[in-house]
Amino acid sequence: MKWVVKRSSRTIGAVYELSNGDLCYLARRWRGEIFCCGEPNISAAMALNKEEWAFDHDHLLEFRLKKVKYVGVIERERGGMIYITTLETCMDPTKFTFRNYEKRGGAMQHYVNHKHFIKLAGKTTF
Repeated sequence: MKWVVKRSSRTIGAVYELSNGDLCYLARRWRGEIFCCGEPNISAAMALNKEEWAFDHDHLLEFRLKKVKYVGVIERERGGMIYITTLETCMDPTKFTFRNYEKRGGAMQHYVNHKHFIKLAGKTTF
């Protein structure tokens, strides 16, 4: 692990160095934090291909400056999936939806659809 990423005092992820030297940010999220674009549940959103992960705009800008090449999400559930994409995908306006929640005490965020991620199985036990 290279460094920890925090929002105020809460740890929300970390940046790791891969064996080839590239940097990868992995956000820690619960499966229930998938944004469903107005659908009643995750299953309905997945059926319509509307499920998205959110990344803070400010963090993405920081990662670009620090030469992070990949961003992703690791689900916090036991054996959770890992979702990886490039930082370029998260910054490409044709591939993300921008939402500003600053007036509600939140942040500006990029919502990236699941179809832009490579999905890796988490730890599996029998």
